[in-house]
Amino acid sequence: MANLSNINGKFVVDTVGNIGVGTLTPRSDANTTNISIQSSGTARLFVNNTGASGKEYAIYSSANGDFGIFDYGAVSARLVINSAGNATFAGNITAPGLVYNATNKYLSISHWASPPTPAAILHLSDNANDIDVPQIRIEGRENPGDTRLDISVKDPDVRFNLVEGSTDASSGYGLMIFKTNASPQASFPTRGGFNFQTPASSSSLFITNEANVGIGTASPSATEPIGGNLPTGWTRANSRALEIAAPDFANSGLFLRNSDTTATGTDITGDHYYGDTYIDNRFNNDNGSIYFRTKTAVSPQIRMAIKGSGKVGINTTSPAFKTHIRGGSGTEETVLKIDKSSAADSGGHTTIVGLGVESAGWAKAGIGFERTGAYDTGKMHFLMYPTGLNTNSVGLSNSVMTINNDGNVGVGTTSPLKLLTVKKATSTNTIATSEVMRLAGTAQVVGNKNELGFANYDNNYNASVVIGAEIMSTAAYLKQDLYFATRDSTSDIAPTERMRITSDGSLARNSKKVWNFTAVKSFTEGGSSNNFFRLNFNGNQAVLANITLMSNNSATGSRTMQSVQAMLAVSYQGYLPTMTEISKTPVSNNGSSYISAVQGANGSLTFLCDTTNNSTGTSNTTFVSVELISNGALNASITVL
Repeated sequence: MANLSNINGKFVVDTVGNIGVGTLTPRSDANTTNISIQSSGTARLFVNNTGASGKEYAIYSSANGDFGIFDYGAVSARLVINSAGNATFAGNITAPGLVYNATNKYLSISHWASPPTPAAILHLSDNANDIDVPQIRIEGRENPGDTRLDISVKDPDVRFNLVEGSTDASSGYGLMIFKTNASPQASFPTRGGFNFQTPASSSSLFITNEANVGIGTASPSATEPIGGNLPTGWTRANSRALEIAAPDFANSGLFLRNSDTTATGTDITGDHYYGDTYIDNRFNNDNGSIYFRTKTAVSPQIRMAIKGSGKVGINTTSPAFKTHIRGGSGTEETVLKIDKSSAADSGGHTTIVGLGVESAGWAKAGIGFERTGAYDTGKMHFLMYPTGLNTNSVGLSNSVMTINNDGNVGVGTTSPLKLLTVKKATSTNTIATSEVMRLAGTAQVVGNKNELGFANYDNNYNASVVIGAEIMSTAAYLKQDLYFATRDSTSDIAPTERMRITSDGSLARNSKKVWNFTAVKSFTEGGSSNNFFRLNFNGNQAVLANITLMSNNSATGSRTMQSVQAMLAVSYQGYLPTMTEISKTPVSNNGSSYISAVQGANGSLTFLCDTTNNSTGTSNTTFVSVELISNGALNASITVL
């Protein structure tokens, strides 16, 4: 027969061999044999193995367009493909290189024929030969191979590789975003953050949901960093921080390097064992600088420079000294102030700048400012420690020179009463052991002078009065004369020497030498007495004699004194010319006295000193002092006759 057909209108086998169940016109395709099962409800094809008890499966097509495999033993669909082509598996799925665990909802994909049991939602693995094959590659449609994300665990060089191949920065090309939508919460900073871990640290890099970044810490905080103690002034809301934390006694650092060389770069490190902080400029050159700048938002200004040579400049980038501070353009400007933040007007509050040469913990010299009144009025002290055989430093008690705020200067005293007050701590009664001031020159040459001038002006004019010392001999420890000079003129001329004390104690006036002689004669009054003194001298120049008489009158306890002057012209033959007698008769309390000079021969001059007294038998003493002034050397003496 042509076909087996129309069996109750539900079954047919056509001449080509197509079988129809539920339809009399089974699907007919060229070169194929088809079985068509049709139903207005659900069409099923049951497959049952009598050896598998309770296992009956049906391939079905439902009225809503689903196609699937149904397990009647478990009363559950194992595979459903809906009308949109989406497939749903009810159990585990195993295929070469793929395992899906329906219970845990885990998927394992591998190059191995039998993948490992999935241990994550997506579990990717490779075989031993896949060294350079990433486990995940996400590749862009534009620039394939150049724009991609590779994740690998086998590649010894690369674990995570994100490559942007496009050179076009427009339309968002080149932008890489790592984003979490979790709202920032200070109480839960680890939620919604990013945590990058290594075997060395469970938080090698941590970014919190508040945008704080931590290296070596899982809890970087702008308000509560490790150890607390926020920097002064760190109080702004929504502050952000980068915190680098190392284990106890280890170091932490920030290294900014040039990728082509290690010879340049900036390192900021901390030695937490000793508590030290280092800021390094790696450039090994004296010109390699560390700059501190302000106003960088508009016009950066370098405020301090530390050169590779160690020189520090403030307001200059070219310091010429170890510390170089450059002021502004003002006529007057304080470029450096040192204080100790004290407003007390008493108690010796002093700011000291210590000086020394050793790199030690003491200063044996210094400059100090002592506050003594309001608005920082006070005194400037120059300090010197008296001995260095200890570790003490100078203090206010070591002041050797003081400058008051009124300009008075004290040496050896902290309370100078005049423009210059010099005070010696101790004095003696021995000459040259109580010296408090010394003027000394540098060149030891006969005739050189050291002078102290007096003037009532501060211009560079000649002093009107001068006291000086002149070197007369350079042998051994020198020999000097002391001289006094004045100016009898209102013109700017040097003063003229008026008096000199020579090294041997002689006195000279107006460049003339002065000799002093003294004689004493005791006598008993008998109504009247003549006391004779003789001045002997040799010379051939004019001599000026000043003769002073002082007599003691024991009856009244008083003395009468009279001075006379006589010009003595000494001849070349050694004889005195005739001269007029010089006579003075002063009034005394209890009598009279007079002195007269009588010419003598052979270079002598006799003085008659007559003292009368009403009381007889009274003891008296007559003193005669003679001063001779001449242009040159003079050999003279005085005798009592």
